[in-house]
Amino acid sequence: MVQNCCFLCNQSRVFPAVIRENLITMQNYVYQNRDDALRAKVGQFELGVCPDCGFANNKKFNSSLLSYDENYDNSVPSAIFTTYYQEIATFLHQTYTLDNQLVIDVGCGKGSFLKVLTDLYPQVRGLGIDPSYEGDLCISKNSNSSNLHFIQDIFKQEYVTEQPALVICRHVLEHIPQPTNFLKSIHTALSGFPNTPFFFEVPDLSWILDNQAFWDFCYEHCNYFTTDSFRVTLESSGFNVEETRRVFGDQYIWARGIISDIYNDTYQGNKNDINHFINKVKTYTNTENKLVSKMSERLRKLKSQNINIAIWGMATKGVIFVNLVDPEAQLIDWCIDINQKKQNCFVPHTGHQISSPEILSQSKEADLVIIVMNPNYLDEIKLMCHNLLLNPKFIDANGKDI
Repeated sequence: MVQNCCFLCNQSRVFPAVIRENLITMQNYVYQNRDDALRAKVGQFELGVCPDCGFANNKKFNSSLLSYDENYDNSVPSAIFTTYYQEIATFLHQTYTLDNQLVIDVGCGKGSFLKVLTDLYPQVRGLGIDPSYEGDLCISKNSNSSNLHFIQDIFKQEYVTEQPALVICRHVLEHIPQPTNFLKSIHTALSGFPNTPFFFEVPDLSWILDNQAFWDFCYEHCNYFTTDSFRVTLESSGFNVEETRRVFGDQYIWARGIISDIYNDTYQGNKNDINHFINKVKTYTNTENKLVSKMSERLRKLKSQNINIAIWGMATKGVIFVNLVDPEAQLIDWCIDINQKKQNCFVPHTGHQISSPEILSQSKEADLVIIVMNPNYLDEIKLMCHNLLLNPKFIDANGKDI
């Protein structure tokens, strides 16, 4: 085996792409005290990319720097995101026979998606498994019996006691240091239930590169997938992929298919597509520092013109962004998030205070620029600003008017 080779395809030496010596390790950890936020842990980030299959992961990842407890909150209380969940739920219900059947959500988080699915389709029985789940373990969605159950634990084979109509695993694989081992554990647990359908979803690395989204590389995500490398990961773990799609403004990839008896280690993807992707990686790597510097300079210019600056969206994107472009907390006036659990709390490592949108009313006597961290929410943000009688200028995180 070649030293430092890709653990996914074992074909060749990975090459270093994005490198950050001090990257905040938990961007969605909620700090209610500014001093605690300033002491937030940082770690090394070195994105190693395989030139043969396109798989990318953080070669410096250290799971001991992460602590998922009651202070961790990555929920998105947005109507846009809820609509997206509803669209997935409708698609799955139309594609598979789910009524009066069991759906297992591996790594369900707070159970938000399963709750949307069973709200829309109360005849579906849902089982969510996640060590970070909080709330009731048994929820009734219909008059007959409780049809939504949660297990506050890591996924184990013993929890699969009957044939599920569908296995879901959304936004989990990017957090798992050895994703194929994790997938094979799911495969083993379902070995007694052949041809079980699956639906998996991960963030799309190609979207990050295409949009020069330097704010989207985070420590919590140790793996970064393209459509090809996602498929290689699944196929080599016994998951027969029938369809993939780029969704949510191309920010995510989902794959669906059937759990198979065959581990396909031969699928390598389209070589031309992979070569094109590798060229994109190298182009991005050569320009990232300039992108960060250019945005910091844009903020300094706005401040020199006495323009107020707000960042809207203090989840992963917003937290990484302010850590890179305003590490001393000198340029950004307000960090906005609609998640009430984050309001009046502080950004890890920089100490920026997170506020509700209402605080922007203080800017009515001055010009205001709002940096929208995720363009998917632009219309929702514009409506909130309209309701607050605000007329700001909107730009994206690269400084372009939107």
